[in-house]
Amino acid sequence: MFEQFGVALNQVHLVQTDKPQDRLWAIEQVLQSDSFGALFMWLPEEKTLCNPTVLRRLQYQATRSQGLSFVFRPIRAQMQPSPASLRLCLTAQSSNSLRVHLIKRRGPVLEQAILIDLPRPQGALPDTPHSQELVRALDRPELQTPPQPMRSQIAI
Repeated sequence: MFEQFGVALNQVHLVQTDKPQDRLWAIEQVLQSDSFGALFMWLPEEKTLCNPTVLRRLQYQATRSQGLSFVFRPIRAQMQPSPASLRLCLTAQSSNSLRVHLIKRRGPVLEQAILIDLPRPQGALPDTPHSQELVRALDRPELQTPPQPMRSQIAI
């Protein structure tokens, strides 16, 4: 799948761990090594990995590295605090478009979502009624509009 978007698989390293502490250790080692182009981290809602202290530490280490760092968390995490300067909530608009809500950014609040058309990779399966139903199921109002920040929470 990644090859269809021009990603060389020999440049991709996947680290899977059984224990949350091992995952955190691996992430920190990559960040400290500064020998990566991009780091994609999937963090579950486990308190070991998603508490404010750990997130601040990861964010600090990420700012000291040259590579790009992305943290993916469950959609419910949009209500939880984060030290990240940019926070996005991504949801499927259709099988080939993405709705992006800016939860947190520098500058004024952007209330309207951004819609992005995604290219269909070569060899992708056509839409089916089932895939369209799945997109509609994800198209719930609570996922469309992020909660409006209180005036005291707006970063200027």
